[in-house]
Amino acid sequence: MTRILLVEDDGDNLKLFTLILENDGFDVDAYIDPDNAWSEFRPNYYDMLIVDYRMPHLNGLELYKRIIALDKSVVAILLTANYEMIDKTEIEALQRHANLKLIKKPIAIPKLLDEVALILN
Repeated sequence: MTRILLVEDDGDNLKLFTLILENDGFDVDAYIDPDNAWSEFRPNYYDMLIVDYRMPHLNGLELYKRIIALDKSVVAILLTANYEMIDKTEIEALQRHANLKLIKKPIAIPKLLDEVALILN
């Protein structure tokens, strides 16, 4: 079974994404707090990370960087509603990682599932 680490600071989105992914057959560990997700992260356990970009204390890109320092095999989707607010340096850093996809929110559920399947394959 594919294991997904989901980190989203909006409680409604967290519940919705968790439900949708679990109904599609994924094993999901969901966290509302990126610091908790980081402290609970286990290398070589997750197949995918889905993380919101803009979160308090630790943004999604920083969390992703920490995780790939421990586990280079994990693929990731970074979700953002504020695409325009990401600076050019971060966009370039994102583009250098073939295993990271940036997706704008809101995202339709079928599109999210399609993107998950695409990046996992």
